[in-house]
Amino acid sequence: MNNEEWETLKRHSQWGSDIVKAVPKLHPIVPIILHHHENYDGTGYPAGLLGKETPILARIIRIVDSYDAMVSHRPYKKHLTLTTALEELRACAGTQFDPDLVEHFCEIIQVESTSDQLLGK
Repeated sequence: MNNEEWETLKRHSQWGSDIVKAVPKLHPIVPIILHHHENYDGTGYPAGLLGKETPILARIIRIVDSYDAMVSHRPYKKHLTLTTALEELRACAGTQFDPDLVEHFCEIIQVESTSDQLLGK
């Protein structure tokens, strides 16, 4: 992907939030859609928000979406194991992701995984 393509791709957050603005009942989630690619260290897009400047639900979506991308098989990339994905989230805590939210998320995933194993799922 070249730089121009990357810049176009990064606009999807704005386009998504613009579409949702047309539905008055969805106005409360516009900032979540707009800012779901902000990085905790301020290097994300579209606004380069730093830390807790990003709405908390957008910070949560950032973690969940990234985790899903890591553990889901894609035609262009093999999925990661649960353990490797959680290690990657923790490695990016404080830069890409809110470190407090990452730890809570990882704990939830680990508990759910352990429960599933105990139940034979």
